[in-house]
Amino acid sequence: MPFYENQPTIYPLYRLLEELLRGEIQVPRFQRPGTEVSWKPEQRGELLDSIHRGYPIGTILLWSTKEKVEVLGAVGGARVPDPPGGQRLRLVLDGHQRLSTLIAIVGPSLQGHTPATAPPLEERWVFDVSDEEAGAPSPTPRRDRFLLLKPGERPGPRQIPMELALDRVQLNKWIREEAELTDTEVARADSLRDRFREYSVPVASLVTESLDQATESFQRINSGGTPMSPFHMVTALAYTDSFDPQAEFARVRGELLEPEGWGNISDMDMLRVCAGLLRGGLGKTSQHPTRLDIRGLATDLKENPEIILRAGHGLKAGVSFLRSIGVHGPAILPYSWQLLILAIEAGRGDPVAFSPQATEALTRWFWLTTYGGVFAGINAAVVDRATQALSDMLTGGGWEAMRRDTTQQIEEATRFDFRAARSRACVLQMANRADQGAPDGPAHTALASGAASVGTLEPKLGRSKWFNLVIESRVGRLVELRKALRDRAAVSSGGQQGLLPSDSRQETLLNGIGIEVDDRGAVKALLECRRSRLLQKERAFVEGLGLSWRGPPLTSGS
Repeated sequence: MPFYENQPTIYPLYRLLEELLRGEIQVPRFQRPGTEVSWKPEQRGELLDSIHRGYPIGTILLWSTKEKVEVLGAVGGARVPDPPGGQRLRLVLDGHQRLSTLIAIVGPSLQGHTPATAPPLEERWVFDVSDEEAGAPSPTPRRDRFLLLKPGERPGPRQIPMELALDRVQLNKWIREEAELTDTEVARADSLRDRFREYSVPVASLVTESLDQATESFQRINSGGTPMSPFHMVTALAYTDSFDPQAEFARVRGELLEPEGWGNISDMDMLRVCAGLLRGGLGKTSQHPTRLDIRGLATDLKENPEIILRAGHGLKAGVSFLRSIGVHGPAILPYSWQLLILAIEAGRGDPVAFSPQATEALTRWFWLTTYGGVFAGINAAVVDRATQALSDMLTGGGWEAMRRDTTQQIEEATRFDFRAARSRACVLQMANRADQGAPDGPAHTALASGAASVGTLEPKLGRSKWFNLVIESRVGRLVELRKALRDRAAVSSGGQQGLLPSDSRQETLLNGIGIEVDDRGAVKALLECRRSRLLQKERAFVEGLGLSWRGPPLTSGS
């Protein structure tokens, strides 16, 4: 049975960090990622401020074992030496984010700090010693003195770089070089190191040789407070000396999805695909991709490690289809569940699912779920009905299974928000016109970068009007389009009905966004012509899916 040492040890925090840097304490591979992934800058600033004020930051839990456990080679951007052989390992079970934060920020001032190849944080923190009573400007409200500099910003004359905080020699040098400091500011700088050096934390040790008991303890600890994600819970519980699920997910993502431009698919989405495949009969526990059984899924992964690779191949097949219809990345995918269901269907190995003959059915299902808002509200029943509809359509049937979840009267996107599926459908239709139906054209590929790929034709109208937006498929295109609009408006106001010889390139540009040769008027009137023309095309597309269009008749600019 595992046991805890009788009483937690009160330990100087800086010594704990030094022991980690010397390899006397290690971080197991099954831990969730460090501060660079799981914490926000605000959380890092609060940790520094808590230590400076003497507030408690919680107990650090270590696991003491003789078992061989895979460990991380770097923590908080610092290399960690291999653990000493022939001794019990001391492994961090709870406290990884706190320790990695401190090593990343104050680690360079600690003995034994060896930088890794790339720092985990592109952040530089400083401690502001400015004397308020002397009238010095305050960069932030005086709730605390820890400031995060902007990228490329250099510390000010009264801002101590936190990488010097625990190095007395370097800190004293900084104080000497800042000759303008008041006595109060010098004392404040002097106390920074003392407060961090004198700060202590309780350290408890779990003693057991069982990895299962350690990971279960890890799971229970992280079920309260700021919880781990289900992904990290599952991979922690599924971890063995011969199977590192996090490493396998990373390998599959790197080999199968990154080359397709989909390397930023979330861990949770990959895990949901695994659950969907295990649900098909491979797993012993009851799984559903919408409601994960953490312990059961960990057991199934441990017993079926190959399912991660199968999920990767299913996702690859799914993104390959999506690219064939012009969806080149997660940022423009209307609903993530569209890809997950496609991946589960493909991962089951059905030869019918992604054959060339199935393209029409897959495409229609994609657009029906997009315009119909099928995944606007997610639960297990919605996913099951959408999955059944896809299966039926692939074998020549209809989409009746998901009809109850489908909004069948579609209207104009009244307020554009790139995060909304309806808005993404709108810009995909714009891309289709700009690329003349080519799904791999520059407008479609540009949309992979998300909201940054669209700009406004008339800045005064803002981004909420969809017909004022245009896809910036190349550098300079937006500037050219704005000029073309202004020139067309000027021709209209001057009473010129013909085209100047130099206008041919501008006319081609305008036609690509839905403004044709005969359209005349001020910029807003030209944009209204564009709105009417693109809406007419979108309406025809929607009605071709078997849905209906709700809205007034479209006449202007048609």
